[in-house]
Amino acid sequence: MNRKLLGLGCCSLALAGAFATVPAHAQSAPWFRADFENLNQSGTNMYNFANRYAQSSTTWQVTHTTNQGWNGSAAPHAVVHGCSSGSAGCNLSEHQFNIGWTTPNLGGTRAMGSPVFIRYRIKFDPDTRFPQGQLRAKFIMLGQTGTSPNSRWIIHLLGPHDNQGCSLAFDSYSSMGWVPSSTYWYRGSQFGLPAEFGSSSLNDRYAGFVSNVNIGWSCTPAVLVAPSNHPSPVPKPQNRGAAAVAGWYHLQFEAVPGANGAADFRIWANNNSQTSPSSEHLNMADGLGIQGWTGGVDVGGYWQTSYSGSIGFIIDDFEVGGTFDPNWYPGSGGPQPRPPTGTSAQ
Repeated sequence: MNRKLLGLGCCSLALAGAFATVPAHAQSAPWFRADFENLNQSGTNMYNFANRYAQSSTTWQVTHTTNQGWNGSAAPHAVVHGCSSGSAGCNLSEHQFNIGWTTPNLGGTRAMGSPVFIRYRIKFDPDTRFPQGQLRAKFIMLGQTGTSPNSRWIIHLLGPHDNQGCSLAFDSYSSMGWVPSSTYWYRGSQFGLPAEFGSSSLNDRYAGFVSNVNIGWSCTPAVLVAPSNHPSPVPKPQNRGAAAVAGWYHLQFEAVPGANGAADFRIWANNNSQTSPSSEHLNMADGLGIQGWTGGVDVGGYWQTSYSGSIGFIIDDFEVGGTFDPNWYPGSGGPQPRPPTGTSAQ
């Protein structure tokens, strides 16, 4: 029986008392869900996904942890490997590879104007660094390119100042013909940091998740993520959204497909208020089509690295569906993961 869905973890009664009207876990009916409890759920050593990308010591490796997921549940721990600095091929255009899993085909039908929601929980390893200009990840991919309007939705993980668009400290909004309102933060000072992103004093601690139409500049301002041992005070992921507790980010993304000038993106980061998203960009200049939206979703994605370190994270409770979940963020006082015990190789 799944304790994440039923809330039967060690601290669930305390949580229920503190948030009696806000259950800690999803109440929607997703098209696909991976709770990551059972490594061999589909009999292929990859939970209930349809595919898993090959592992190696120069790309990515993953282990199944028994209690390091949200609320002390099972979850995979992934490590993305960099490359030897200065070596041949150690650059963003050559050191590129896929990691993670692909869902089965979603099936059904999709219509222009009908939203799709993707959500997951993620925690980055202690002391994780996101070197500026040395990493870029298409973390989630749905749809296909080469259509009009372009139907590929990408949730990027980007370091500061990345010219992919809408990254932390992105300084070319004026070239997009759109500038975020003061509601949405993108400068270090707005997040309450003592320096601006890219400063050596911040030690490459920050990256951001961004929704893009394919690899274009129709995007929504990043929601910040940081390593799980970030000292207090931990910056909030956005103006609207609570700071991570024990490193956990409970993220929910919406894409509304539409013609040019009619497509929308929204992100909620540690935030359950549907009418007050953490980040949004409405009526984007580039439209978003629906070709390929009945196919599978890449989770973990496609990485480009040019640094010698590694990035590790735990991902949990991945879902894709057609409705917003108003209970996805369980509140700042929720139960914490238990200390480590065993892990098993995948």
